[in-house]
Amino acid sequence: MDVVRETDIKITRRDSDTLLRQALSFPEEALTMLTYQATDKTVNLSFSKEFLSAHELTRLIEMLRVKELISKSQMTDDDTSLLDNELKENWWRENQERFLAKIK
Repeated sequence: MDVVRETDIKITRRDSDTLLRQALSFPEEALTMLTYQATDKTVNLSFSKEFLSAHELTRLIEMLRVKELISKSQMTDDDTSLLDNELKENWWRENQERFLAKIK
């Protein structure tokens, strides 16, 4: 039995539109087997496990968490771009030798 644990889910910084498209790419027939119950503050979804693998379920949960985080974010587009550039620069500084060694 596949179990998705809270600790298995890692949120990464990705383009939210891309993440939404990926997370919602489960089979069309799953939508017809979907039931939900909505209250003023929550929505409970129910669908058959046969329509989503553990990986797809994780992607759906990640998408919902990213959407929630984005909705609460105080960052401007400029702040986001600066952070993105800083992360890329730091990553390259830490990994450039390993990559360049492979092409020399």
